[in-house]
Amino acid sequence: MDKRTAHIHLKTTPDIKDAAAKLAEKDGRTLSNYIESLLIEQIQKYKKKKTEPLQRLESPKNHHP
Repeated sequence: MDKRTAHIHLKTTPDIKDAAAKLAEKDGRTLSNYIESLLIEQIQKYKKKKTEPLQRLESPKNHHP
């Protein structure tokens, strides 16, 4: 795993920060780790979505003679 050396600075409202902190606590994470996990999840979804059209084209059920 890569070392965590990059920083992301984010400004938000106090209400959003408080709500996110509560969600992080419920998930047993720090706020920073919780936000990172959300970003990772979205990146993985994007990568999967980006490759789906190729998989659909290669699927036998979509093959037309």
